[in-house]
Amino acid sequence: MDRSEQLMRAEIEKINDGIYSFDDYLDNDGIDKDKEIKIHVKITVQGSNITFDFSGSDPQVKGSANCVLGVTTSSTYCALYNLTDPTIPPNHGVYRPVTIIAPEGLVINSRFPSPVVSGNTETALRIIDTITGALAKVIPEKVIASDGGTTTNHIAGGIDPRSNELYTWYLGADPCGWVLGLLRMASV
Repeated sequence: MDRSEQLMRAEIEKINDGIYSFDDYLDNDGIDKDKEIKIHVKITVQGSNITFDFSGSDPQVKGSANCVLGVTTSSTYCALYNLTDPTIPPNHGVYRPVTIIAPEGLVINSRFPSPVVSGNTETALRIIDTITGALAKVIPEKVIASDGGTTTNHIAGGIDPRSNELYTWYLGADPCGWVLGLLRMASV
């Protein structure tokens, strides 16, 4: 963990000290279809420490675009990995120089019992793109274009004629890349 921390701190030190911010938007929450939802991040780089402050994001919404703190945290770490050395061993040491500020009651850290299903995919991607947008100003050589703005999930199933077993096939997007899952169930 200490070695991972050292490597991440070295990566953060390559970013000029300063404050970088960016806003990105979800089209709507599925209920209030005329209201965009703002995700805001203010990133403060100071030496080998980095703070991601999402305080300027919109309040939680009626629809399922909200996410829990775990989604915001993992999306933040994913974005940081995307913009630094991906060969750093992923363990808790990597996160020691990182502070995340995500006040409860916002779309990026909603309160129970707010709906959160789409927050696990749609909002997670917006968080990653918001961080990438903010850091594009200072490390443009590390940044590629944003993603397509949504996920694409495909599900199929049936009976495998070779084995007569039920199967389910799922191809979906997770916030850090494509995941292919193949599940087999017991024969009928």
